[in-house]
Amino acid sequence: AADGHKLSKQNGAQALDLLRQATAALPQEAGPWNNLGNVHAALQQWKEAEQAYRASLALQPGAAEVVHVLERVRATAAGCLARVDGALVELTTATCP
Repeated sequence: AADGHKLSKQNGAQALDLLRQATAALPQEAGPWNNLGNVHAALQQWKEAEQAYRASLALQPGAAEVVHVLERVRATAAGCLARVDGALVELTTATCP
């Protein structure tokens, strides 16, 4: 879902709950971790998405699709941070009338 699919917050919360249960029940299965990362990414929760993808990758080292998605999540998160940093610089340098 890091590819831009939209997910409502309510459905996302439900999906996260179910996937957290799945990862707790099947911690050695990469699929639930990957799906958890997909939902976090769809909700733009970049740190959590990266953590889930890392867990998936640990269970299937070198999985090209997971590596690719993880790189996209990192790039997107970095872009978001750069925009926030830029906005903070503008706020701190702005003068009030």
